[in-house]
Amino acid sequence: MVRKILKFKYKYFLKPFFFKFDPEFVHDLITIVGQLTAVVPGGTFLLSKVLRYSHPALKQTIHGIKFNNPVGLSAGFDKDGKLPGVLPSVGFGFTQVGTVTYKSYKGNPKPRLYVGSNFSLNSMGLPNMGVSYYCRIASSLTKYGKPLIA
Repeated sequence: MVRKILKFKYKYFLKPFFFKFDPEFVHDLITIVGQLTAVVPGGTFLLSKVLRYSHPALKQTIHGIKFNNPVGLSAGFDKDGKLPGVLPSVGFGFTQVGTVTYKSYKGNPKPRLYVGSNFSLNSMGLPNMGVSYYCRIASSLTKYGKPLIA
């Protein structure tokens, strides 16, 4: 029942609302909301109760790595690795951080994301924080003594 309500709210309220704004602004807003959800006590728990789908048939082990869900989020959404604690709560079995260059790079000038009714076009130009930033976050992200990012 909750999923039907969420689907209805997304289709008739959230999607039309978000599509009135610049896609990069919406992306950045969702990233900030995700970061806030991660630091609010119980935030990821509540998020997982509402959005996450889990079933034993989805669990897989590939090359010794256990995945709760075979659906992952590819590079591009969480370019700077800001949401590692939140994305599993939404239901992703794994995520990939965006393209990394040696030095930080701002990317192409804005606007650089375009969304139409049947397409999206990404002309970001590889904006990223640089390899030293990613090394710092990778070394600090652990769960049960194991790195979250290899």
